[in-house]
Amino acid sequence: MARVRQATNAPTALQTEQARIIGLATQDRSIDTVQAAAIDRVMSNIADAQGGLERISNTPLPRHFDHFPLFFVIAYCVLLPVGMVGELGSFTPLGATFLGLIFLALDRIGRDLESPFANTEHDVPVSSITRTIEIDLRQMLGEENVPKPLVPVRNVLW
Repeated sequence: MARVRQATNAPTALQTEQARIIGLATQDRSIDTVQAAAIDRVMSNIADAQGGLERISNTPLPRHFDHFPLFFVIAYCVLLPVGMVGELGSFTPLGATFLGLIFLALDRIGRDLESPFANTEHDVPVSSITRTIEIDLRQMLGEENVPKPLVPVRNVLW
């Protein structure tokens, strides 16, 4: 854990440590070559997925992707009552407010999707995914004492 904590990229350091442990387990025959090959395939897939996820997470969005949608939503919400007054009459404030809130909610959803790994309730449940992978790997090694899958906390799966 000390080497992992010192590393700039903790997930890569974890994978390196896991590869070292698997190599040692293969050398002392704790696992056979078939098991080592299966674990190696899984580890390679994890490394590929990690690289893709890091590219997604580290790709900055241009500032105008953040400002322009909000500007256009606000402009739409301001102009919306003008377009609705002929149809809704005195119910225009209600209709405009309802539709405006829908567009503001859609803008908020878009902002949440900009950072899928920020560990908020609207993000990809990375902890649950990694726990599932851990369970699978431990079972492949023949361990019987594997952790339980994560369960939602207040209807949110982390």
